Amino acid sequence: AGTVTVTAVGYNLTLSTKASATTTFSGTISNNSTNLLYLVVNGSGTQALNGTNSFYGTTTVSGGTLSLGTNLTNNSAVTVNGGTLTSSASNINLGVGGVSMSSGSISPRGTGATGTFTLAANQNFTATGGTLSFNIGTALDQIKGSGTGSFGLSGTTTLDLTLGTGFAYTSTYQLFSGFSSGSVSGLTITGYDTANWLAALGTDGVLSFSAAPVPEPSTFALLTGAAFFGL
Repeated sequence: AGTVTVTAVGYNLTLSTKASATTTFSGTISNNSTNLLYLVVNGSGTQALNGTNSFYGTTTVSGGTLSLGTNLTNNSAVTVNGGTLTSSASNINLGVGGVSMSSGSISPRGTGATGTFTLAANQNFTATGGTLSFNIGTALDQIKGSGTGSFGLSGTTTLDLTLGTGFAYTSTYQLFSGFSSGSVSGLTITGYDTANWLAALGTDGVLSFSAAPVPEPSTFALLTGAAFFGL
């Protein structure tokens, strides 16, 4: 509990997390629109923010885990570059700016539950690396945008799936919704039966699966013969 009120201009608030420990702050972090606050989370533990996060400025997750129990009301940008961004609520608004990830991970709700990260209107979501962890099934994790906002996944970004209750390979899953456009390039998808299915995420944000191609009989025979002769 308590209140953190920033009056200095350009104040850096660094929350260093301890390994295997979760620290919870349920108070208020605030300032005004001219005294920007730069919130940085690092370390190797978990920092939970469950109070009123009404500060103006940016949030950067460089290490450890930032778990949001309430919205980032006036935050102008969220950057993940080494840590994990997650939440303990079914829906979290990520402020008024864009969201980007170059390393680390983003998990809208964590393992075993589903949730949504919502961007403000006309804001972009960009990942050039790191891991997007999504639970999918009858309920599923989502990242939502609106207006002219777009999403882009490229570089070394990985989409790691946890298959939950009601999951079916014949179904499709809207992981990114509300964005005006999307781009997907070089995305690696893990966490499913890669031997029998191929996963693809479309520029419309929809995840789908198709049956993996079966080798031609001649190809199968050639491979079998090569194995028999030790080639």
